[in-house]
Amino acid sequence: MQILKFGGASVKDADGVRNLEKALNIVGTKKTLIVISAMGKTTNAMEKVIDHYFNSKHQLQSSIQDVKKYHNAILLDLFENESHEVFKVVSNLFQELSDFFSRNKSPDYSFVYDQTIGFGELVSTTIVSYYLNHKGVQNSWLDVRELIKTDNYYRDAKVQWEATQSKISSAVNGNILYITQGFLGSDTNAVAAKDASQILGRDVTDSFNRLIRGATKAEPELLDELGIILRLDTAAENYKRALNITGRELTAFERTQAVTNEILSQSENKYSRILDIVGRSPNQYAQLGKAFDDIIMKVKEVVDQIVGPFAKVLQETPALGVAAIGLLVSGPLSALGLSFGGL
Repeated sequence: MQILKFGGASVKDADGVRNLEKALNIVGTKKTLIVISAMGKTTNAMEKVIDHYFNSKHQLQSSIQDVKKYHNAILLDLFENESHEVFKVVSNLFQELSDFFSRNKSPDYSFVYDQTIGFGELVSTTIVSYYLNHKGVQNSWLDVRELIKTDNYYRDAKVQWEATQSKISSAVNGNILYITQGFLGSDTNAVAAKDASQILGRDVTDSFNRLIRGATKAEPELLDELGIILRLDTAAENYKRALNITGRELTAFERTQAVTNEILSQSENKYSRILDIVGRSPNQYAQLGKAFDDIIMKVKEVVDQIVGPFAKVLQETPALGVAAIGLLVSGPLSALGLSFGGL
């Protein structure tokens, strides 16, 4: 299989995308995989977006719109009809980016950086893939995040080669032209968090943090809302059986690995397989239910702030409580021809 790499400068505008098509006509598309970078200076622009998120939030949306306008100009040059599906797909990617910033709760710069910096590659490969199909060059778009597996050291991740090779071998057919991204990968916890979030309508960051803390601290209660039932003894026995460990207890490291394996196994069984069947669009009903839950929690917080101090006063001065009740019921009693003092 031949692998071709196109850097950002080579696809910085519509003419660059057209030149890519011409190059493929020369070298051929059989048994070919194309890796494409973000267009032009998009990665620099995305770093500016991330900086605004942390340091200048009032400029965040305008900086996202600048990146979107740049890509829309390329789309308008490549496609005659603005109703073409690619316009909606690209718009949805930018909406996904905005939604992440709106829902993210993590203050970790490296985490936020890794979740967002690769959107330039996702957009560029989407545009190129749709354009080639539009011109009759049939291809399949690959999300490389589902193939390249890493650890979770943000901005300094190491590739897990065995898992990556297994994913690529099962996903890539040598006879098809593939379009995919550079600069991207994912760890298994991130995939599990994304799948759980889509099924349950939860925030991805919240789901991810629960998975990480549930695995590293072995705290089952953190996983309950994700539908993952963690039994430490069961996780340890499954790990021993898989590695044929007998006659000794697991080390601390092995116990952590056992818990992680159990969590990921349940996530795969509960969520990934469901999404493979029903599709990977967000579960809107679950999201609506989660939104109502969040509203109720906010209302409870406000009520607690108002009623809490009042209840404390009543507890310390019961006579004041009796007087307050008298004021509340005096109106209804008067309407019935009764008085509070006569009771």
